[in-house]
Amino acid sequence: MCKAGLNWRICFGVLLLLTASVVPAAPDKTSGPTILRVSGKLKQGNSLKILGSGFGSGGNLMIFDDFETGKEGTPIAMGLGSARLGGWYTTMGRVGYCSTHAVSGNMSLRADLQFDATSSAWCRFPERTREVFASWWVRIPKVLPGQGPPRRICWKHVWVTGKTIRDDAVWVMFGSSSASLLIGGGSNPVYTHTNWSLENRFHHGDWLRMAFYLKGGLTDGQYELELMNPAGFRETFSAKGRTWGGYQGRDGHGMPMQYESIGFNAFGRRTPNCYPNYDDCYAAVGPNCRARVEMGDKPEYANCKKLAICGVTRWKTDSAEAIVNLGNLDTRNGLYLFVVDAKGAPSKGYPIGARKKAPRQVRPAVRVSPTSTTNPSTTKP
Repeated sequence: MCKAGLNWRICFGVLLLLTASVVPAAPDKTSGPTILRVSGKLKQGNSLKILGSGFGSGGNLMIFDDFETGKEGTPIAMGLGSARLGGWYTTMGRVGYCSTHAVSGNMSLRADLQFDATSSAWCRFPERTREVFASWWVRIPKVLPGQGPPRRICWKHVWVTGKTIRDDAVWVMFGSSSASLLIGGGSNPVYTHTNWSLENRFHHGDWLRMAFYLKGGLTDGQYELELMNPAGFRETFSAKGRTWGGYQGRDGHGMPMQYESIGFNAFGRRTPNCYPNYDDCYAAVGPNCRARVEMGDKPEYANCKKLAICGVTRWKTDSAEAIVNLGNLDTRNGLYLFVVDAKGAPSKGYPIGARKKAPRQVRPAVRVSPTSTTNPSTTKP
């Protein structure tokens, strides 16, 4: 009995171990979305349907413009429908459509800073906006705003503002004699001086890609700026603390703390022969503003040296639809699609587009023996 009882206990223990080994693991809550299927033609401006899981909630897309709907030399259109998705609330100075330089397609926005320091395009946000995500490409002009003596470079090339242009103001700026890139603002937000400057990380004529997440707060605000240069070098700068408030720290004067607009090429010193270009301008707001669709050249988002953001037209927890934007991507070797959730976590890349063809199967030649009964008239000597 003792021996039989011992064997029974051993068998039962083994059974428990085997049972435990087939219990499915708990899902990884830190992982990003999962893409299961993508349908649609990979062509600029076409629509893609994306099915998967874990997409979460989408953001409130305010504008996406690749400027392909405009006509060379005409002013940037305003109003609903003036962009690929959404529309420009207003423009200032001289900003128009340009085919001389572009990232995606054939057109971009061109600003003329010869005669007007505020040549810019603006998108307005809903009331009580606290979080913003924006992405854009900017071309470093041959002459930067303010470049050359006796003045210094001053180019607040993207500016998020509150009720006035100074309240709740945060800008991404090129400054000093070396066009050093920094984050600051009129509301005295926490400053970040990056190590990106002219002839260091970029040169005249380069297109730089930027992605900027901003959350408002007097003490609990935060921002994150990702930069990418033509060589595919990517670097991220972030900070926490004050990110909005009254001009020069004068808070509580009756103005609500909220972000109300974003300006592309918001301000640059008037300078002869200064013509910056912008392309693929994108802005979304709300607590889920970072949820988006992008395409890249590598299966892992963090390893991509080329990225292009797509305008989202529909978003559900398990599906999304987006407008194809190829940016500077090369479709000949295939691309990868990414869904990024509201926390900024990307999915694994889903392969789309061209694939390497399998080597052609060559059948061996049929040898005819001398004793073959094959018709001599059809047999080569």
